[in-house]
Amino acid sequence: LRRALRRSEAVGHAERLLAQSQRSRARLLGDLERRGVAAETRETLMDDLEQAGLVSDTRAAADRARALAERGWANVAISTFLSDEGYDGETCRTALAGLDDEVARARVTLSRKRRTPHQAARFLGQRGFDPELVEELLVADAGMEG
Repeated sequence: LRRALRRSEAVGHAERLLAQSQRSRARLLGDLERRGVAAETRETLMDDLEQAGLVSDTRAAADRARALAERGWANVAISTFLSDEGYDGETCRTALAGLDDEVARARVTLSRKRRTPHQAARFLGQRGFDPELVEELLVADAGMEG
């Protein structure tokens, strides 16, 4: 009975966490560990959640990558975010492969942010875009305006 109660509490924790946002398996395991859920319970619960389709690293990483790309982040930065969030290398590569072209994203980001060339270069650089790409885009942008 005690084991069933602990599992029920673990399921409740997982449901609340997943209602807030999709999470990687690693992140959800860590969250459950911090809440005092036993290792065996965490592992069996994760297996059950994955089988039910409620936890999918591939899906969660793709959604997270898409959201970051829409906010103007470069692939290298997105990959770092995903790795930091517990996604493995293959999952990160798959998520990045599903994104729109990085150069096109940089152009869109540049067009949305009307700034001086220096501000635009700094902004795109902070988002992880390659400095040479940023320079090319700014030169092309200046040519269109001139």
